[in-house]
Amino acid sequence: MPRPIHLAFLGCGFITEVHSRHLQGFKSDIVCSYASRDEAKAAAYCRRFAGTASYADYASAIDDPRIDAV
Repeated sequence: MPRPIHLAFLGCGFITEVHSRHLQGFKSDIVCSYASRDEAKAAAYCRRFAGTASYADYASAIDDPRIDAV
């Protein structure tokens, strides 16, 4: 079985919330992480949507080798 796609959201606003809700149904195929300039906000989104990781800045998410797409 192939590993899930690891998607990182850059920014934790309205549209990230919408996409995250819809992607929860694809947990075996897509896992999500969250990056924000507000570290607490990224961590809150990660908890709320059962994410894999949270990042305190966008560059950290982009540079993470585990991330397949942003």
